[in-house]
Amino acid sequence: VIATWWETAKWVWKMSPSKGVKAFFIQHYEDWGGDPKDVAATWKLPLHKIVISRWLEKIAREQFNDTDVSYVPNSVDMNLFNAPPRGRQKKPTLGFLYNVTWFKGPGVGLKAIEHIQKAMPEVQIVAFGARPARHYYPLPPGTKYTMLPKQTEIKDIYAQCDVWMCSSRSEGFYLPMLESMACRCPVVSTRVGGPIDTIRDGENGFLVDVEDHEALARRVLDVLRLSDADWQKMSDAAYATACRY
Repeated sequence: VIATWWETAKWVWKMSPSKGVKAFFIQHYEDWGGDPKDVAATWKLPLHKIVISRWLEKIAREQFNDTDVSYVPNSVDMNLFNAPPRGRQKKPTLGFLYNVTWFKGPGVGLKAIEHIQKAMPEVQIVAFGARPARHYYPLPPGTKYTMLPKQTEIKDIYAQCDVWMCSSRSEGFYLPMLESMACRCPVVSTRVGGPIDTIRDGENGFLVDVEDHEALARRVLDVLRLSDADWQKMSDAAYATACRY
């Protein structure tokens, strides 16, 4: 019996042993979804932990003294997320996931894009998300925004991009990283969850410190300014990374 959210961990723990071996599948440190004390208490339950990033494994080990943890990273369906070998776009193109949730770092990303557009006015911004853009986090000028794209359309959005950007303050994994890599797109991300495990600086993308919008902008520009050959090498490395999962 596998709990998939901190509240369900409590329910699973109370179940009879006849219901099966009990485990807790942890996809984030979910203190944003409930009282932090209650969330922390679920990590102390004697349930076998299954985590999707080394960051979560470290929390289990260092904060809760639990070393019996299984690290099982996410993967993507390469039949759904893919792109044929491709070159860079004629117009340099940056993509990002539009989300106004605080820990997704929307303000950080928009500040970074403001710097990028000043340094490279010709850049095309591409984004998708689940909701209309909010006035307090307006889309950058000229953004091509798709709301609620079909799953079969998302790969085409990734494949339009020369670089994908993640500005999050916290992530358990950040699946768009692998989805975009499967579509041959290098990724520039803050040092959170899955990106720490997956991105190798200068090989398949770059990592920067959380909250550092200036470093985020610099690294995005570094990718956009690569020579065709160097960008192709980074694109191929990103694709190879996704294939390893």
